[in-house]
Amino acid sequence: KMTLSGCNKSWSLFSDFIQQEASEEIQAFFSSRPPGVVRALVMRHAMGSHNTYAGIGSLVSEDAEINETGEAQATAVAEKLREAGIFHEIQLAVISPFTRALQTALRVIPQELLDGGETGTPKLPTLVHPLCAEQTFV
Repeated sequence: KMTLSGCNKSWSLFSDFIQQEASEEIQAFFSSRPPGVVRALVMRHAMGSHNTYAGIGSLVSEDAEINETGEAQATAVAEKLREAGIFHEIQLAVISPFTRALQTALRVIPQELLDGGETGTPKLPTLVHPLCAEQTFV
């Protein structure tokens, strides 16, 4: 019998990170930097349906969508980044063209940044680029 062990493991690792390391990463994000140094926020996609069964689905579903665990992960990350004020510091979003990466970005990045808000919020420049895609050679 196959179980959703991939989901359980993914959520456990994610929860541990949020509880134990995320605050340090956020603090580092806001640390001072020398002039001319660009700050990058790099994020992997949320859990995809291809990872549900401990990764077995990766062999048959390269462009999987995020699953319920991934949706919850993306929502939690969005809340954490919003609480920290990180979205005010992002000047460019570069996203993989894989469906799971696009779905994650749409859940994490506030809609008003993607559209440009009515209150004068500038639109976040967004680039979907194939060089950001996972490279799998099987």
